[in-house]
Amino acid sequence: MRKLLAIAFLALACSREQHPPQVMPKRCDGLCGQVVDAKTKQPVREFTIFLFANRPLNFGLPPGYPIPPGPMIEERVIESNDGSFVLKTPPEPVFVGVSARGYKSIITPKTVDASTAVTITLMKARRILGHVSDEQSRPIANARVGETTSDAQGDFWIDEPPAEWRQLDISDDVHLPTRVIVRRDDQRIDVTLRDAAQLSGIVREENGAPLAGAGVRVLCGDFAPEAQLSQRDGSFSFRVPRSRCTVIAGPGLRNDDVEHAVVPTEPRTIVELDARGGSVSGVVLRLAGVGP
Repeated sequence: MRKLLAIAFLALACSREQHPPQVMPKRCDGLCGQVVDAKTKQPVREFTIFLFANRPLNFGLPPGYPIPPGPMIEERVIESNDGSFVLKTPPEPVFVGVSARGYKSIITPKTVDASTAVTITLMKARRILGHVSDEQSRPIANARVGETTSDAQGDFWIDEPPAEWRQLDISDDVHLPTRVIVRRDDQRIDVTLRDAAQLSGIVREENGAPLAGAGVRVLCGDFAPEAQLSQRDGSFSFRVPRSRCTVIAGPGLRNDDVEHAVVPTEPRTIVELDARGGSVSGVVLRLAGVGP
């Protein structure tokens, strides 16, 4: 999880060659400093601090992502009226990254002395406007758009990605989630969330008893939600598109190197369903050869 957080931060990070921290004469116990607006010099009151070790990475990054100076060793959300922060002295030399909504993120070009306060300046980021609607062109309020949400009119804004692109996840509690690519030169993003249906049922043993921990996977054309395990009562539930779907169940789940997906184990049962008319409930998946 910490590696994924580092990747998410770096997708928004600016070049480390810009805006190096200014050393303040003040001494402090630990790693401390202040984050301010580059133009107004006013404090930034809410931001996230990331500490990166000065050693090689032990994992890869997707193509197009900036390369961090090292593995992330700490992340801390700071709320401060004067923009100040104080952290415990790191166990090794660190680069300091700072991210704040409305600003371009930054990583210091050099490691920071833990005993001397620094001032880190952030430049305003360009806003990219967007809109979320359903398949009938009706606005969707309170949709989750990355780190923000859409308003009552379905509108939102996000900071421009300082990297060439970033992935943006959009979802709510009713429609199918989606993922779009936001590029640095985008001016506007219009997103349509597809109508969804609920597909639910139960996995049973050959003798009819509910089977807990069974692996269940759903395929609906090009849409394949993450496979899941049946609950203690054998039940399962998926949000799927209104289309024809295939439901596959097995005694458990395994990683498939050919499909590059998590799939049910053998023996399996397969059921074809039609969700074009809306939600489908009461589906029974009976596994032969499973049970006492």
